[in-house]
Amino acid sequence: MQLPMNLAGSSPAVLAKIDAVQALPMLGVAVAGLSSHYCLTNAFRYGDATIVVPLDFLRIPLIALIGWSFYGEPLDGFVFAGAAIIVAGISWNLRDEVARR
Repeated sequence: MQLPMNLAGSSPAVLAKIDAVQALPMLGVAVAGLSSHYCLTNAFRYGDATIVVPLDFLRIPLIALIGWSFYGEPLDGFVFAGAAIIVAGISWNLRDEVARR
């Protein structure tokens, strides 16, 4: 769905500007995006949303760590504070879910 909507809202000249060197990385991003949506859809199919969504938020601190290790982005106190809030919230939700069952 996203491809036709994006193509309808963009200029056809954009496709002409894509270099052969950019095609493989662009294909990799497209496959990664498609597979992430597929995996998240399957997670919702097999798991309750109260468990899947908080675990999906774990990607935010993980992306910060990847940015630090691969791209040299600085980690400051706000990153650690946000990661602590996310992990605490996930732990709290999962503990409540286990206690409810």
